[in-house]
Amino acid sequence: MQVAGAVTVVTGASSGIGQATALELGARGATVVAVARREERLRALVSALGGRASYLVCDVADAGAVSAAASRVLDEHGRIDVLVNNAGVPLHRAFLDCTVEELERVMRVNYLGTVHWMKAALPAMVARRRGAVVNVASTAGAAPWTWEAGYSASKAAVIALTEAVAPELARRGVHCGWVNPGLVRTEIFSDEALRHVPRSVRRSFMEPAEVARAIASAVEKERAGLTVPRMLGLPPVVRQVVPRLYRAGLRRTYEGTLRRDRGDVEA
Repeated sequence: MQVAGAVTVVTGASSGIGQATALELGARGATVVAVARREERLRALVSALGGRASYLVCDVADAGAVSAAASRVLDEHGRIDVLVNNAGVPLHRAFLDCTVEELERVMRVNYLGTVHWMKAALPAMVARRRGAVVNVASTAGAAPWTWEAGYSASKAAVIALTEAVAPELARRGVHCGWVNPGLVRTEIFSDEALRHVPRSVRRSFMEPAEVARAIASAVEKERAGLTVPRMLGLPPVVRQVVPRLYRAGLRRTYEGTLRRDRGDVEA
């Protein structure tokens, strides 16, 4: 699908990957509708994008708010050509230290937020037999990380949803794919999160613009899925083919983080 001239909705657009994606799609000639909760940041983004952009303040975890936002886009533009589900929240903590409320929150935003926007946007796409949906998941969903149990589960759900619905939508002229970013320099990586990232891994951090280009490629080339960087597509293969080896590596890395945290985490 051509990005130029497309009406695109990008969620989680107030910062990080979402902001970079809105800028990338706008630079390629798309009409961008930026969606997030922080209006001041959205206003600044739309100002940077220029005349073909607008914004909507919306919490993706609120199904009613998403339905109203999608209706407004359709009223103003007549269609939604591209939907990029990027909105997400982190949960960088060992599972035993997470509350049920925290686990529910990350699932409501990361997974159900994707569901809400797909349910709101897809009927119009299906009616026109034209459209593209790109769901931004994570390498943590394909190869779960010990300190990210809740987050990994939410992103694994996004990947599974995308794969399961793709054949159904393809029959109706709509493409659906996923993008799994690795470590990206965004505000979700708090000091708490970085404490549990091995030092050698920290050197692999990418800029949001690199992921934004992958998302644009996923739209234009109708890719089933993209892992960014590509080398991070290997751990999920190891997990599937030799799960005991994957588990052993995960345990080794986990024990290493505990040793580094010895002062405030019981090993």
